[in-house]
Amino acid sequence: MSTSARREQIEKMLEQDPQDAFLLYALAMEWISEKQVEKALDQLQQLLAVHVDYVPAYLQAGQLLAQVARKSEAVHLLEQGMQQARIQNDLHAFEEMELLRQSLTT
Repeated sequence: MSTSARREQIEKMLEQDPQDAFLLYALAMEWISEKQVEKALDQLQQLLAVHVDYVPAYLQAGQLLAQVARKSEAVHLLEQGMQQARIQNDLHAFEEMELLRQSLTT
């Protein structure tokens, strides 16, 4: 199945449940696969607006923001994600975000 076909399938499923966290994240990943950074960022922001506790979205958004040289935004978002990871006791995600944050601030 092509990337655009997967994306279209996810979009159809989102019509039935527009706030499904997994589907919103999956759509963002499809935009990344299609090298549509701004669309992926918009999708991740939409996801985080509804599901502030969806930790993987913070790391992905931080990585994308770093790619497009929006470092201060990336750092801010990563710090929010680190707080959520700490709340959920997700040490692995916390450490990944901390490493990325440190690389952007040094």
